[in-house]
Amino acid sequence: MDDKNKFLHQIVDNPKCLDEILDFIVDAFFIVNHQGQILKVNQNAVDILKYSKKELLKMKLEELEVEHQVLKDFDIPATEESYSVECKLKTATGQIKHFEITVTEVDKLEEEVFLIFAHNITQYKEKEIELKQTCRENKDFVDELRKQKNRINTILQTSMDAFWIMDIEGYILETNEAFRNMFGYSLMEIMNLNININDLDVTRDKVSILEKLQGIRYEGKDRFETKYKCKNGNMKDLEISVTYVETLDEPIFEVFARDISERKKKEKALQRTQKQLVQSEKMAALGRLVAGIAHEINTPIGVGITAASHIADETKSIIDLYNDNNMKREDLENYLKTILDTSDMILKNLDNASELISNFKQVAVDRTDNKKRKFKLKEYLKDVLVSLKPKLKNTKHKVKINGADDLEVDTYPGAISQIITNLTVNSLRHAFEKQEQGVIKIDILEKDKVVELRYSDNGRGMAEEEKEKIFDPFYTTKRGQGGTGLGLNLVYNLVTSTLNGKIECDSKLGEGTTFTILFPKEGN
Repeated sequence: MDDKNKFLHQIVDNPKCLDEILDFIVDAFFIVNHQGQILKVNQNAVDILKYSKKELLKMKLEELEVEHQVLKDFDIPATEESYSVECKLKTATGQIKHFEITVTEVDKLEEEVFLIFAHNITQYKEKEIELKQTCRENKDFVDELRKQKNRINTILQTSMDAFWIMDIEGYILETNEAFRNMFGYSLMEIMNLNININDLDVTRDKVSILEKLQGIRYEGKDRFETKYKCKNGNMKDLEISVTYVETLDEPIFEVFARDISERKKKEKALQRTQKQLVQSEKMAALGRLVAGIAHEINTPIGVGITAASHIADETKSIIDLYNDNNMKREDLENYLKTILDTSDMILKNLDNASELISNFKQVAVDRTDNKKRKFKLKEYLKDVLVSLKPKLKNTKHKVKINGADDLEVDTYPGAISQIITNLTVNSLRHAFEKQEQGVIKIDILEKDKVVELRYSDNGRGMAEEEKEKIFDPFYTTKRGQGGTGLGLNLVYNLVTSTLNGKIECDSKLGEGTTFTILFPKEGN
């Protein structure tokens, strides 16, 4: 008997020694006979499969197998001492575990047996399955990413807006076809194009462009209007949208540019038209003022002419009496009394006419000349109201002015006059349309060199949707009835542009309207 067979027989004859040796094996170990009956197991087999030794020794290996592939026929090729295979074994708890099985046939004992080492590879298999799943998911993700990239590229290339990617120094890295069509550069020319070096942005110098890019890096994105120069030298007005992106390779700017040149031309044309309409509205208001003042002056002038004519007639009569030597003391006394009374009447009416003409002259000059000067605000507002007397005299409406008499401002009186006139006309046409007796209050306050002029009426007020549109050009509720929709728009422009101030409207239906105007005491 050789040494190997002698050792096997010693182990078999000493079960305790065999158990101790098997328990040192880190893998699960089984000895089974040709029928698959389990004859011996080690402690690791018990720990891994969760069966007791007694339970395992009563079982056949096929009861543990899931796919019955370890000991299908126990045929080991003659040229080999053992073979290996992967299999799945079921634990006592029903859990399926993966094993790498090595089967060795031993035929040197009284009974032919098989030694089976089962190395637990469950974690490896789970990781392998997880890795395969991850690979499949990654492949799906990459495929979807590729599809998205193709979709995005198609969108960008077919977009009517110019698109380009540039680095943090302004070098253009990639463009779409719209960019090339808009600016006239070829692909080769774009390779070395820099918005800073090549002076594409003509509204900023190089330092300003770099500062702008730095600001976008800090904010993350920006939208603005600018002007770019094309290859042929033509200028285009653009609306630019820039987003800063931290990519894996390098930080970049994604830029979309929309050509708004036509829109800008239309806006300028609209502004010119609106300016002309506003100017026409100013002149029309001045014309109405002239007509009203002319009508108002006509009364005292007419009375003066009638009185002067009466004096002439009386003088002719007294001269005739004197020439005929028929003049009595009583005739002379009556003549002198008539002269005194009539002269007083002439003077009073001429004073009224003079005041109207003086006020009108100052208001008219202020509106047409529009120069800044110092004046006392309350006194000037009274002059403006005198010029509005023709519009107010046939009504029962009252206008009250409250404020300090000595408040002096250095600003544009023509703007103040136009604002008060338009607000008053607005109250007469709209607020008091169905109201016989209304009250207009003009309150003047001054704080920290800022003047607050609060104009209010107790008229019908406005609904919220109407209030939101009152400063819009051409908005009117009297379309076709003489309303142009420019009155309050002109007020807004005069307050914000000429007086460099702010105006707010507070109104509720049935509760009147208040316009609060704030402007600096000393205008720019």
